[in-house]
Amino acid sequence: MPHALRSCLALPLLAATALSACGEGTKANKSSIAAAFENQVDPKAKAKEAGEDMRKLKEKVAAEAEAATLAEIDKVTVPAADAPTDIKAACEAMRGAYDGFVQKRLAGNEKELERWSVMKGMDLDKAAQACVTGKSAKVAACQQNAFLNASNQIGRDREGELLASCMKKYGASVAVAPTGETKPAG
Repeated sequence: MPHALRSCLALPLLAATALSACGEGTKANKSSIAAAFENQVDPKAKAKEAGEDMRKLKEKVAAEAEAATLAEIDKVTVPAADAPTDIKAACEAMRGAYDGFVQKRLAGNEKELERWSVMKGMDLDKAAQACVTGKSAKVAACQQNAFLNASNQIGRDREGELLASCMKKYGASVAVAPTGETKPAG
């Protein structure tokens, strides 16, 4: 058989082999392409999921920070061992500790420190008056200790919580005595 004829007969055989190979390859390619489309990530959904994860993380960090602050408030709100037992002296000691607490917090901020120096009398007088009115040297000793030992993480906006925590722990609870009278209904 001449060489040209053999080449002509081999060509259809080669084409059939190539087509059958391509057909099987096409099925494999189709399945990998379909899988790629099925596993394609929606960028908007991923961004939304990441934003939600970030929000949850921020909430967790904020909750942990709040828990740490509350734990510190609880830790430092105990009476100072060396506090005066006289109510006026105890309240003056608390007043000095309060002033020191604020000055320590504002040490790096000259403008705020200057503002405190000018206006502190009002805040300190108010706290001292509430202290004397409370009539409890133990509460004053607690407040003094709280101001002396609170860290800078307890911000100025939380100093009221220091005062209130001491009142809650060591203040005299006010109870209303029953009168025995009954009010008529209606």
